[in-house]
Amino acid sequence: MEEFKHLDRDIQGSAKRWKKFVESECPEKEKLPQEWKSKTSLQRLCMMRTLRPDRMTYAVRDFVEEKLGSEYVMGRSLDFAASFEESSAATPMFFILSPGVDPLKDVEKHGKKMDYTFDNNNLHNVSLGQGQEVIAEQALDLAARKGHWVILQVQHTLTKSIQPQHIEFSYSRVHNDAFHTNLFYF
Repeated sequence: MEEFKHLDRDIQGSAKRWKKFVESECPEKEKLPQEWKSKTSLQRLCMMRTLRPDRMTYAVRDFVEEKLGSEYVMGRSLDFAASFEESSAATPMFFILSPGVDPLKDVEKHGKKMDYTFDNNNLHNVSLGQGQEVIAEQALDLAARKGHWVILQVQHTLTKSIQPQHIEFSYSRVHNDAFHTNLFYF
């Protein structure tokens, strides 16, 4: 492409400037070196994809905000209390997370209002993986009997060691056994 002609030569010839840009913590916020700073937003995005693909999520966010407006990149906050009212021991809450989202704070805040805290030992948080399934099942069993809350966290994607049947098994055990009406799991 004509717009990127001689980019390779410029990177070699101005290695210090390009190194500073590439090693920047947030290169998508930095100006490109020399003549490249006058490139369009889309061209900058293409260069970012080549030079720092790990920062594309942030670069695309900035691009969308610049071209469409901040309302298209603003995160929506969850009304956890309203969602909680719609759930029950028979209807758990599932959160599919994206960068910057942490519903654990909302669960803890709402739990505190209802006297469910880690300090009271009636709010349990288990990160699944590496043998934690047994601990998760114990927490679910205890919660089913005593009406505790359980947070089961699956990091990133389901790995081979954490198959969906583990979660389904725990879920069906709670539903098939007698369980406390205050039981909640997230």
